[in-house]
Amino acid sequence: MTSWHPAVERCDLSADGKQRTIFLFGSARTVVEGLENWDDANHSFTYTIVSGLLPVANYHATISVIGSANGSTLTFAVGYEARGVPDADAKTAVDTAIYRSLCYNSPLLCSPDQRSVPPAETVQLVFPPARHR
Repeated sequence: MTSWHPAVERCDLSADGKQRTIFLFGSARTVVEGLENWDDANHSFTYTIVSGLLPVANYHATISVIGSANGSTLTFAVGYEARGVPDADAKTAVDTAIYRSLCYNSPLLCSPDQRSVPPAETVQLVFPPARHR
């Protein structure tokens, strides 16, 4: 994660591999994520944010990859509830965090117009078939 996410200084995995703590550059701020499900057969995993910086509660995300002759398509489905801010502000924060984490310096090729639906529903970003940069 540190090789492609611009804000991540360090990422520590728990001994059982089910929780990671992400340390952000220049501060004592961290994000803790918990692995809920790993599915090799369907090339997907689901995680929750245990604690973090986003103004949301009950954040759950599933990332899946579907291969094709032209490359692979990544689907990122997120559900959450706004916490302490209007829904629109929570949506902007989540969308920005997802886009930054997946599209800046990662091996994915992303278009600038990824779209999603309102908070507390499933946000689904489907990245076009892409090959590694």
